[in-house]
Amino acid sequence: MRVHRIAFVVLLLAPLTVSAQPEGVETVTVADLAGREHSGTLRQLTNTMLTIGDETPQRFDLSDLLSIRFRKRAAAIRQRGSMVLLAGGDRLLLQPTSLDEDDLVGIWQYFPAWPRLNIPLECVRAIAFQLPEDAPTRHRLTAELLEYREKSDTVILENGDRLRGQLIRLSADALAFEGPVGKSSIPSNDIRALALNSELISVPKKTGKRVLLELRDGSRLTARRVVLSEQGLLEVETQFGSGLRVPTSAVVSMRFLGGRAVYLSDMKPVDFEFTPYFQTRWPLRLDRNVNGGPLRLKGREHAKGLGMHSRSVVSYDLAGEFSQFRATVGIDDSAGGKGSVQFAVEVDGERVFTSSVMTGTDTPTSIGPLDVSGKKRLTLIVEFGERGDILDHANWCNPLLIRQGER
Repeated sequence: MRVHRIAFVVLLLAPLTVSAQPEGVETVTVADLAGREHSGTLRQLTNTMLTIGDETPQRFDLSDLLSIRFRKRAAAIRQRGSMVLLAGGDRLLLQPTSLDEDDLVGIWQYFPAWPRLNIPLECVRAIAFQLPEDAPTRHRLTAELLEYREKSDTVILENGDRLRGQLIRLSADALAFEGPVGKSSIPSNDIRALALNSELISVPKKTGKRVLLELRDGSRLTARRVVLSEQGLLEVETQFGSGLRVPTSAVVSMRFLGGRAVYLSDMKPVDFEFTPYFQTRWPLRLDRNVNGGPLRLKGREHAKGLGMHSRSVVSYDLAGEFSQFRATVGIDDSAGGKGSVQFAVEVDGERVFTSSVMTGTDTPTSIGPLDVSGKKRLTLIVEFGERGDILDHANWCNPLLIRQGER
């Protein structure tokens, strides 16, 4: 029987296993807190420092960086296969090979030479065994799984039926499950998804320094630590305690969290108000659009941000700790070019930014940097546009605050 484990259990770092031959030279683009970009050859990455360049190396404190992007490389979630969704929102393109009351073991579908990955079951929110090929259907399924908050496990079958009960185990070809009518064995090919009892899940805190890696297969993985080895591999210590070595050729980007840059989606708002145009109510979404899908503006997906709908107002406590705010805004691609909203920013009750009325056909707009030095409250507003609230899927992408001075 699965029982709730202590949320702060200390996990031992698994031995790191070499997964590839030494990597070639990588050219990267580094974004700093001022919004400047620096390009060069990746030379060194430690817990605290990054070095790029050849003849005149540039060194950066990781607390002063936003991200690293590897040149001419993009991520794309494959249309087939399975996906493991973690409690903190990470997504891994893994094929589960076994699962019991303690652990999930999976193989990387698009990196078959990599070692199998072990994940404590309390860190897993759900598994999509068969990702729908249609993007809107795929996004609806993942949104439903991420928002699952029931006190039982639920199996979603390919025919749409749902079974509630308790997971026993998963093998390569079948899921053992106990429901209201007793135990049963369900062929894996008949399962679309499995959502796990939310009361037994341990959600990691969004505190401390972390690194968000985006891989070429579309996987996103939050790490406690990433360093570059002498062999040119990234040694990664995951939030759930496992260790792995990742070839740099598999990485699209790394985003540094918990330094001087703080994303609003990692902060708790002090207030959120929604005013419906008719009766439908829309929530504030973190790192997803208002429908629960990925944040996308003009074909580009953003890992961090807020999804809102007209008319919404959300406020954050600054406590005088920050110097700048900036973001990129626009209507999500899911609106299909439709929608009509106006974005606004207030600082301590004073309006400091108002966009023009934007539709889904407009180019995203950059906000800031806005000076918030010594200020107490930041408020983001999405106003009704010219067509009521139809498809007003408003995105605040990469909304971040910069802490003042040294941490």
